[in-house]
Amino acid sequence: MKKLFALICLFSACAFAEGSAWETAPHFSTSESATLESSASEAPAVESSTLAAPVAEETLPTAKQTAPRIANPKEHRGFYSNFGTGFSYVNFHTEQVDGNDYEEASFKGFTFPLMDFRFGVGVANLLVFYTEFNIAVYSGEANDIEIYCDSYGNCDVDKGSDDNSIMARSYIGFGTSIYPFRDTSSALNGFFLGGSIGYGLDAVYGADLESVDSEVNVDWGFTVEIGKDWWVNDHLSIGLSAAYFHASPKVYVTGSDNGIDGFHILFRLTRG
Repeated sequence: MKKLFALICLFSACAFAEGSAWETAPHFSTSESATLESSASEAPAVESSTLAAPVAEETLPTAKQTAPRIANPKEHRGFYSNFGTGFSYVNFHTEQVDGNDYEEASFKGFTFPLMDFRFGVGVANLLVFYTEFNIAVYSGEANDIEIYCDSYGNCDVDKGSDDNSIMARSYIGFGTSIYPFRDTSSALNGFFLGGSIGYGLDAVYGADLESVDSEVNVDWGFTVEIGKDWWVNDHLSIGLSAAYFHASPKVYVTGSDNGIDGFHILFRLTRG
């Protein structure tokens, strides 16, 4: 009996422990289990490509990173070049006295086109330093007179005039232009003042001339200029300028009075 009683007590303790564990664990009914399974099946699958997409987008370059950067747009910096062409007028006059001999010559004429070339460098969007070369052939009227006298006061006078004479002149110099209005939004942007100094060669040709026919003179002088450029893109501009020039031919005789005066009106194409 004692053994039978002990077995009954052991069996009762095991049953009590199993019941307690079952009560503490979560239980789901049949309907609740079905709901959980359907929710799990309806959840969207997360693909590896979706996770990788943000990483790929971060590595792609943006439009700002790939667009080339334009160096110094609409500014006078670095290499500078200019081509100008237009109208020019010249007034040439020379007088030479050598002992008892006297010579006088003059020429007035126009040309189109005068060709002007400049190459240089722009500094700080304010200054441009350049080398200038221009050449022109003028058409107009030339006059000359030669007077030769001997020691007894006997003089020989030769006069000449030609309405279809020409004057060829070339000039090379070094100059600078100042662009004081640096703000590209200003209406005065592109306005400039400039000038150059240099040497030139000139010669007048005419069938009826004596003293100046086929003579080539070396002259030195200066040019002053004012104008305006308008930007057409980040590096090119078109413009208009007016210039006055003066030169003095180097004539190696005493008592000489010589001068060349004129002006240009140029249409300009500028880079830089």
